[in-house]
Amino acid sequence: GLMLLANAYELNAEDDKAEDVYLNLTTEVSPFRSEAYTALIRMYQAQGRRPEAAEMMRVAYQNTDKESFRLEREDYIPEMPQTDLNAGRYEISKLHSFLHSASYF
Repeated sequence: GLMLLANAYELNAEDDKAEDVYLNLTTEVSPFRSEAYTALIRMYQAQGRRPEAAEMMRVAYQNTDKESFRLEREDYIPEMPQTDLNAGRYEISKLHSFLHSASYF
């Protein structure tokens, strides 16, 4: 029913309507089923909406307990950069003397 309607909207390039139906499926109709989440994630990725796709992967994992959503999100989100506390700016004390052929002092 509703999945077919959302698919038809997608095929007809009516992504906003398809998204509304998919979101309704994930929040009201059957939040425990994975098909609408998968479709939304795919649609968000195709549109370059990476943050929404990552969030939907998180919600999908919470609601369906499907490990594949957690793993997909883990692979999808870049790892946090690691810092090295030993790296950074170093200060070294050095005494320099300059000689000039003309004396000003």
